[in-house]
Amino acid sequence: GNIVFVPILTWQVWTIGATPIVLAWTVASLLISLWLLVTWRALKLTDGRRQDMRNFAIHSSMDALIWVSAMVLFYPLVEGDQKTIFAAVITGALALGTFGWSRTPGAGLAYLALLGGSSVAVTVLHGLSVQGNTTDFAIGALTFIASCALAGTVIERGRGTVTAFTNHEKVAEKTEVIELLLNDYKEQATEWLWRTNAKGHLTAAPDQIQRWLGITGDLPTSYPILPVLRDRSTAHCGDGIDRLTDAVRAVSEFNGIILSFSDPETGDLRWIDIKARPQYDEGRFLGFRGIMADITSTLEAERQVSFLANFDSLTGLLNRNSVRRRLADLDHGRAAGLLIALAGFKAINDTYGHTTGDALLRAAAARIRAFESGMGWAARLGGDEFFLMIEGHVTTEPEALQALGDQICDHLSEPFRIDNFELQVSASVGISTFPDDTSDGLDLLSLSDLALYEAKDAGRNQARSFTKTMLDKLNRR
Repeated sequence: GNIVFVPILTWQVWTIGATPIVLAWTVASLLISLWLLVTWRALKLTDGRRQDMRNFAIHSSMDALIWVSAMVLFYPLVEGDQKTIFAAVITGALALGTFGWSRTPGAGLAYLALLGGSSVAVTVLHGLSVQGNTTDFAIGALTFIASCALAGTVIERGRGTVTAFTNHEKVAEKTEVIELLLNDYKEQATEWLWRTNAKGHLTAAPDQIQRWLGITGDLPTSYPILPVLRDRSTAHCGDGIDRLTDAVRAVSEFNGIILSFSDPETGDLRWIDIKARPQYDEGRFLGFRGIMADITSTLEAERQVSFLANFDSLTGLLNRNSVRRRLADLDHGRAAGLLIALAGFKAINDTYGHTTGDALLRAAAARIRAFESGMGWAARLGGDEFFLMIEGHVTTEPEALQALGDQICDHLSEPFRIDNFELQVSASVGISTFPDDTSDGLDLLSLSDLALYEAKDAGRNQARSFTKTMLDKLNRR
């Protein structure tokens, strides 16, 4: 664009009487433009490094200075049609240059600020110097409006470029992950092919499966698939064995049959997903061919995820999520929630270490669980806070709840024997009832928390039941 625009501008200002300056500007502008063209390839291959971004901004600024110098040197000297063509060339350079640099926002905005700003300044100052020439003011206004519009284009185009770079990096990262997973699968395969003949005898099975099934010797003559799987699978696989038996006898495809076996060497339980389809040769049944997959890790992971979704991993009690679900479902009967907080736990945790602190929490959880007595359930909300839910008409009477709270405080204040240390904490208990204190089960947590606050404020190691006065006090505060 520069190589085309520079000669046009030179032709328009050649007759203004500043030939040496025009000639010098033309030669310098063309040389700079050629240099930018030569160095563009290296920058075009950038991977987004910060240094390349700075170089882009430097190059765009040099590009803009070509036309800034033209505005400063020649615009005040042209008149009439020359000014119109001059303004058109500068506008073209402004639009083309900004668009060309816009994939790098810093460079595009630098070019736009230098050329657009200087063009507006030169036209307005020139208009003022010749007693308010409206043409100059109009050109300046149009240039300003065009610059603002181009700035929006630069920003949007720059965002698109950043998004493209980010997506490219994500794709590259995912490709690496996929390659790693494929390599790992090749090294540690958990799926194997197996095959039977028309009589239902195993003719091919992986060594791992043969070991789990206790198979030794010659496969085709010694091991019919159904008796082997029935004898070696655990007792609760009856439904799977029945499905497999029906499919084999009906010579039909089967899948999703999950059986479990005890590893004869380690005694560990292994889970196998079995699927297969019948094979034929010109209508003659040849046997079954399918896949056996070791899904032990998958099932264990699913069980672990299910456990962590509902239970506290440290103590085995219900977790906060389970508490909220159970309280949300509370809609009838009588129940009471006891929020229990240990005092002195943090000092023990800091002094003796997290291992001892975790052991203390497990021991405290065991003592709290002893108060369930078939009447409710216990949970750990987090840190040193526990929640005990009691259900039933008799056990939720105020006197019974107060006595229970006092017993919990006394029981938890008895010394714990942890790693040859005798450790002691105290407990505070906040109590609220359903539906006396609230008809919304979820509110039991917050109301018990208010009561717990009062118990702590009263000197700890005691239980307090919720009263409306506590809520009024909170509302006033």
